Amino acid sequence: MELEFNGMTPADFIDTARRAIAACEGKTMTEQAALLAGDGLLGICAPEGAGGLGMPLAFAVPVAQAGGGSLLAFPLIEMLVIARCLSAAHEGVAAAASGAKIVTVAWQGAANLAASGSGFVVSGTVGRAPFAESADVIVARVLDGRGVIIDRRNAGVSVGQTQTIDVIHPEFRVSLDGVAVAAGDILTADEMAELDRSACILRAAAIIGSADFCLATAQEHATTRKQFGKPLIANQAIRHHLARHKLALESARVVLGQAVSANGSPFSARAAFQAAVTGGILVSEGAIQIHGGMGFTWEVPLHFHLRHVRALEAQGDQAGNLDRLAEDYIAGFEPKSDAA
Repeated sequence: MELEFNGMTPADFIDTARRAIAACEGKTMTEQAALLAGDGLLGICAPEGAGGLGMPLAFAVPVAQAGGGSLLAFPLIEMLVIARCLSAAHEGVAAAASGAKIVTVAWQGAANLAASGSGFVVSGTVGRAPFAESADVIVARVLDGRGVIIDRRNAGVSVGQTQTIDVIHPEFRVSLDGVAVAAGDILTADEMAELDRSACILRAAAIIGSADFCLATAQEHATTRKQFGKPLIANQAIRHHLARHKLALESARVVLGQAVSANGSPFSARAAFQAAVTGGILVSEGAIQIHGGMGFTWEVPLHFHLRHVRALEAQGDQAGNLDRLAEDYIAGFEPKSDAA
C-alpha cells in the first residue's frame, strides 16, 4: 500500500493505532471514543470541514487492522465509515469524527420510509447493529436503497440484543415503530452504496488483523511447544500448514492493497472482503488446529478471533457479496458479436 498523502503513508499510523487501541482496554464506550478521537483515528478519513483529517480510506486500513488484531470492543468500522462518508453532509452524525456521539449501522434488513406531514416516518425491523444499545445514533437502510439516521432515544425505537457467536462484539436488532425522521437525516442511495463499499474494505482490514494475530500465535506455539523432545515446527506437515496460511494471508493483503488504490471501485472492495473472509477463516481455524486439543478450550483466545471473523462475514453478507462480485465480473465482458 504505497499511497502517499501530504507526505505521509498509511504505515505511519500503525504504531499510533496500536497504542491508542491498547489504551482502550477496560474503558467505557464513551472513554474509548474520546481516546480514539483524541489521537485523530476516528476522523482520519473524515472531511476537514467535519473536524477530520481528510485522508483517503487507505489511512483507515491500519486502524481497522489494529482493532481486529486487538478485538477492540467498540463499533470502530461503523464510526470510521460514517465519519468518512456522512459527517460533512448530515448534522445527525457530524459528531462521529470527534467521538462526541457513538454511531453504529444496522447492516441487515431494510425498513419502510413514508412521508408524514412535513417530514417522514420509518417503520420496520433491521438487524446486525453492533453495540447499538450503547449508541447515540443508528444508521439503517430503507426499502428503496436509501438510508436514515435515527436517534436511538427517539419515540418508537427499541433495541434488543440478538444471539451471535461473537461474544465480544454484541449485535442488536432495532425495531422502528413510526419513528419521525427529518428530511436532513435521509441518506441517498449513493451515500449508502459508498458506506457499504468503505465497510467492505475496513471489514477486510479487520479480518486480516485478526488473522495476523492467529498466525503469529500459531507460529509461536509451533516453535516453542515440544513433543517427543522436538518442537512442533520440526514436523514438515506443520510447516506446510503454516506456509499455506501465510500465503492466504498475504494474498488477502495484496487484494486489499489493490482495493484501496482502485479509485472507489465497488468490484475491488467486494473482492478484498471476499479474499479476507476466505483467508481469515482458514488462518483462524488452522491456528486452533495447530494448538491441538488445547486450541478448542475457552482459555486460548483464538476462538474469539474466529468468532469475530465469522460475525464480520455475516455483517458483510458474504454469500450475497459473492453473487454481486460474480455479476460484476461477468458484466465486465462484452458479448462477442455473431460476426466475430
